[in-house]
Amino acid sequence: MKISGLKPPHGWAVVAWDLAIVTLGVLFALVVQQWADERSADQRTEQAVRAIRAEVSNHYRSAIEWRVVEPCVLAQIDSLTSRVLNSGEHLDAAPIITEADDFNFVLRTPSKEYPRSSWDAATSEGLVARLDPSLRNELSAYYAQIDELNSMGRTNDTDTLGMNELGQALPLDASTRYAIVHELQNARGRSEYRDTISGQLINHMQKVRMVPPIGDARALTERYGTYRYCKAHRLPMRTFEQAMQSIPN
Repeated sequence: MKISGLKPPHGWAVVAWDLAIVTLGVLFALVVQQWADERSADQRTEQAVRAIRAEVSNHYRSAIEWRVVEPCVLAQIDSLTSRVLNSGEHLDAAPIITEADDFNFVLRTPSKEYPRSSWDAATSEGLVARLDPSLRNELSAYYAQIDELNSMGRTNDTDTLGMNELGQALPLDASTRYAIVHELQNARGRSEYRDTISGQLINHMQKVRMVPPIGDARALTERYGTYRYCKAHRLPMRTFEQAMQSIPN
């Protein structure tokens, strides 16, 4: 049988019409599905931005705390350095302060981890690529600095615990004295750098309009142990107004 001999019962026009209807139906379904997918992606992107904003608010509170108490941290480090340099053959032991839950220290500093789970989730889901390029670039630089802060924070926590040895009357020869002073100056430099990054984080927040109200940051800082310790011992601190000032990136 030759194909050219075939003829639909109602003619080729009807077949063409049916085919056009089916094609249009498929195209319409694809358009509707694409619209639904796009709308779902937009909603998920909006949710991701809200989650990132909440995460940034958490960072802001920690950045404000550090900027407020950083002069106090430096004053403590300078005092410990002078103690080591002015001691004789044995260290003039620093007082070991004990707070609740048997927390002992000779150097009081904030200990904070800066979470980044919301940013990581948005990245893994491909939602970061949907952000406005300027917002995406600013947040990418922001979270790179968050990684720096977390790394320095872990080092700082370890070193701060180690400094409790300064509460003992350690024998001091020249090399031991130098090693202790060297570690204290490393801690000082790290504290100054953390302060700079904290100010730069605030600058990023301002650029992407994610600076939260200062109220929560102030209330929390005033409840934290480092602030209370510094205030009780009349050690220098920044005002909250000064701490809010950003540092250009």
